[in-house]
Amino acid sequence: MQDRHFELFCQFGGHQLQKAWAASMDTSIHQRHRQFRGKLTHAHDGQAVKTHDGDEWFELCSQRLTDIWHLQCQLIKGMHDMLETLAKEAKNDLEKTRQYLQKVRRQPAQSATLDSAFFNLSIPVENAYTFLAHDSQHAYPMESIVSLLQQQSQQIAEIENELAETKQALAERKQIERAKGLLMSKRGISEVEAYKILRSTAMEQNRKIIDVADNILAKQNSLS
Repeated sequence: MQDRHFELFCQFGGHQLQKAWAASMDTSIHQRHRQFRGKLTHAHDGQAVKTHDGDEWFELCSQRLTDIWHLQCQLIKGMHDMLETLAKEAKNDLEKTRQYLQKVRRQPAQSATLDSAFFNLSIPVENAYTFLAHDSQHAYPMESIVSLLQQQSQQIAEIENELAETKQALAERKQIERAKGLLMSKRGISEVEAYKILRSTAMEQNRKIIDVADNILAKQNSLS
């Protein structure tokens, strides 16, 4: 199942992430990790594991998770940049459509028709959605404009929701980085060791890493 997930990641992750993933696959840590995983997979039920093997397996998994976490940070940043680009493009398209509507509305030759149909506020909304004026004998003259505006507005709303979720993920990542930096400075440890402390604390307390990071930063703020 893990291998299948990694295949999907490489398929949709983009060139830079694929390159970073391929580099991580060539490390001695990864090779040792695969050897241990194969050893554990073929072990018999109830078979005892040696203490030093368990310790090494834990270290290998921790390092592996740290490597994947760095790739996750790259992926989130790439998604954030992509969503910002899509949001800008969608907003530009919507603005062009609005400008076009204003231009059409200012044309004298069409003003009477437009006033009697699309821009006539006396027409029921349900008739406007079916592109028919209040006079059933006259078809709506600008079919597709309402549909276009509705579609683009929906797309912008969906993109903005995705962007908000990505921004939240980035904000959480910044909090985790601050908590890691605080642990590194207070305890004189490396970045990897600081992240291991956050992760192990989260596992022991059955909490999210971001909650543990927020708690560490809150305690520091209360002391200062």
